[in-house]
Amino acid sequence: MSTLRAGFDDYSVEDLRAAYGRGGWRDWSGLVQWLEESGVDDDSLDQSSVYHLAADLRQLDNDGIDFTTDPAEAFALARQHCSHVDTVDEGGDPYTGYAGEREHVEP
Repeated sequence: MSTLRAGFDDYSVEDLRAAYGRGGWRDWSGLVQWLEESGVDDDSLDQSSVYHLAADLRQLDNDGIDFTTDPAEAFALARQHCSHVDTVDEGGDPYTGYAGEREHVEP
């Protein structure tokens, strides 16, 4: 299930493993499509995880990042390339290193 990170529910590598286990994905867009159409109905994922996973994987696709069949690698790629999360401290997010402006998120 999801982990609490930077003040709101995000997703974990386990969430990506669950999503990867639901199909033989060959590209980001197929996985994103499944998340948007069926992800919230999957008992292994919650709505927040589905939303953030779809957003990050769509960003990887838009950025032209090569698809991987390894969920752990996909998790690392998403953390490296996507910055929708609130930063943790002045040094930036521990997963992405992103130290841009903080997004205000209501608890």
